[in-house]
Amino acid sequence: MQVCAYMPSSKVSLAEDGRAFAGSRRQLQIFVNHRQDELNRVIIDGIPELDDGHATLTWVSPVAKTYYTEFRDSAFLRVLGLSHLRPSLADFWPEGGPCWDGLALVNRPALATGALLVEAKSHVKEVVASCCSAQGASLVQIEKSLDSIKAELGASLECNWLGPLYQSANRLAFVQFLRKNGVEAWLVDLLFANDRSIRTPVNEEQWLQLHERAIEGLGLRSEPAYVVRVVKLAIDPHASGIDWPLKPPRLDRSKTPTLLGPLATSILAGVDDLVDSTLNLCDGKPPRWQHKTSFLNLSPISAARAADLIPQIYAGISNNWNGTRRGEGKNWRWSKMLDCIGLEGEVGLQKWIVLLTDDTWVNAIPTASGLIPLEEEKQRNVDLAHRRAPSEYEMIELKLGIGNQHPLGAALQLAQYGCLYLHARRNRVDMALDLESHQLLGASCIHLQVLALRPFYDKYQPQADVTQTIERAMEDGFVNLVGPADNLAISFQFIQFDGGFAWPDASDATVYDALNRRSGVFDIMR
Repeated sequence: MQVCAYMPSSKVSLAEDGRAFAGSRRQLQIFVNHRQDELNRVIIDGIPELDDGHATLTWVSPVAKTYYTEFRDSAFLRVLGLSHLRPSLADFWPEGGPCWDGLALVNRPALATGALLVEAKSHVKEVVASCCSAQGASLVQIEKSLDSIKAELGASLECNWLGPLYQSANRLAFVQFLRKNGVEAWLVDLLFANDRSIRTPVNEEQWLQLHERAIEGLGLRSEPAYVVRVVKLAIDPHASGIDWPLKPPRLDRSKTPTLLGPLATSILAGVDDLVDSTLNLCDGKPPRWQHKTSFLNLSPISAARAADLIPQIYAGISNNWNGTRRGEGKNWRWSKMLDCIGLEGEVGLQKWIVLLTDDTWVNAIPTASGLIPLEEEKQRNVDLAHRRAPSEYEMIELKLGIGNQHPLGAALQLAQYGCLYLHARRNRVDMALDLESHQLLGASCIHLQVLALRPFYDKYQPQADVTQTIERAMEDGFVNLVGPADNLAISFQFIQFDGGFAWPDASDATVYDALNRRSGVFDIMR
């Protein structure tokens, strides 16, 4: 059976299914998914309004069925059923707000559903953390909101909530925000004592002292009534009979890769100039193909030359690659990249799609990690991939029409990924890419698709004939590049969501329906 793994999109160390190897993240995952009754009881007992024997908690994060994903910004409102507060949240806080360790619905008979927001800690540094890193307008917005919350809670205005206690301050501010907007919400500080999975475990007495110092450092006379402090002894899952993954051994990074050719600065070095010259682009500074004016001034005759680009891009990749096997197998792996989810922009939609769907959908597939030794390659990830059938796949470049995005730029990004794919497929053994973890490389049919909202294409309707020419030329280029020995067919197409689809306003059901109702922009002409 083909298995879809989860891989973290941040640097935190997680297993393929999203489970943490150590620390407070592991502890919370264990309690929510294996000791939930015990956790619920101690939390409810600590909240006087809930201690009547009738309240229950429904955990929405971190739970196994959603790959133990954590949520932030509009996404945390969405999973709590509070999407109507999204405009108010945008006024209160910029994007990139707290990523919540745990979230639960509070159910009480005859009363509105409440919200439980959890901040879990195993290490001292999770209390005294890094300072606020926001700048410009975002910093001004955060300072204004924090000053307002300080005044509401009676905290000393002289205390610096942007300093080492910023993490505690912004969590407190968000719960206060919910309560101001009519949601009965509680903040749970879940403190794990004697967690042997970290180097310096904290005991219960130390936690209590640290917590009191944090309240004092925030300039509060007392802790708000809706803040619940819970200290739990950490669990060793292996000693408790809980099936839990062990952290894999650290990879040996000391070995210098063997070089079989000259050293390039990028796997796609020279491609930008190649595109600009082949398509005869003259607008703006290089790389000219990225500029909207280049697309607007592109003629169908020049667009047809895109077919010649595909084998040239592939040849450039082959020449730039020097035979290194670095990348640790990351490239072309079939995995969901979730971690902390927000809703905003293309990344938000990309992650939400794979969160809602089964293991036939994955996202953020690396294509060029470590291919050039000693160089930090620009991130080049396929936005989405979908397994239609056992050996038939879609590779998707997702566009929402933000800024100056245009069809030529999207098509060329996707064409580069297509060439990188074919190169990795042909050199799979030398790159040490097994088919079990990199099933995409064993496909017999690949559909390259630019997927966008209808307005993205409508905006460039005067250039529709050019867009259609690009589509045909790209497909012709890949048809000419792929040979009989590849046992592979590659198509290229511009795809659109249903005309009424909008993000992030769409419901989960609408997102799922929109995926199933995708259609080709030029289907009638094909």
